Amino acid sequence: MARAFFRRRKSCPFSGKDAPKIDYKDVRLLQGFISERGKIVPSRITAVSSKKQRELARAINREIREQVKMEVILLERVEKLGAIGDVVKVKNGFARNFLLPNKKALRANDANRKLFETNRARIEEDNAEKRSDAEKASKSVDGKSVQLIRQASNVGHLYGSVSARDIAEALEAVGAKVAKGQVVLDRPIKALGVHDVKIALHPEVAVMVKVNVARSPEEADLQAQGVDVSSQMFERDAAPVLEEEAPVAEEAAAEAGEVAEAAEPAEAAAEPVEEPAPTEAETPAAEVDDQQA
Repeated sequence: MARAFFRRRKSCPFSGKDAPKIDYKDVRLLQGFISERGKIVPSRITAVSSKKQRELARAINREIREQVKMEVILLERVEKLGAIGDVVKVKNGFARNFLLPNKKALRANDANRKLFETNRARIEEDNAEKRSDAEKASKSVDGKSVQLIRQASNVGHLYGSVSARDIAEALEAVGAKVAKGQVVLDRPIKALGVHDVKIALHPEVAVMVKVNVARSPEEADLQAQGVDVSSQMFERDAAPVLEEEAPVAEEAAAEAGEVAEAAEPAEAAAEPVEEPAPTEAETPAAEVDDQQA
């Protein structure tokens, strides 16, 4: 039986002065617009305007659906989640798109709990064998260094990027067999230099390799020795500009000196010459008598 709230309305419940505001934090209000199947009730029933319906959908997707989580039983160690046999809560998307398809976990229902407990010893034994094989394989991968030649700008930015597939192929070329999914890259490499990359051979076994990204083998050798090629490129590109600017600055300074020298005689000619005051010997006798009178 449908809830009374879902009867057809004639006016939008969010219009008017006293109407409630759509807030993703108001869970109780949003739950009233979600059907028992977990879908948003259509506006033809709730009479919500098209604009408010979009706001309502955004609020529900942000708060209600993101809060829905799935309980799973881990079949292997998953970083930042847990170890074998742990029951954890994860987001639906993470479980459906990653954990379940890759057989890293099972849904935590009664049937799967019993199945896991029945096969727990075998699962742990298989995991131990895989860990042992990964530890043996890690000896041929740990500390490896590979070179990748890429085009780049003068400031060191690549025209493109280095992906996990590129690194896996480069490691395979030097005798280290690594799958693309075992290369852990938070983001593709987009700059020249020597980068430390993590290789996860097993959930419990990880090693590091060095990826030397350069524009040429010569630059790769310099980077391996610790030379900052990017700064050298910048200095080399800036040197011609400084050399071109130096003569211009010298010419400007010379012109300024010539102007200053030409201005000095003109200033000297323009200044009035002060005549010295006459002495008593040079003063006429008539003027002296007048001054004494």
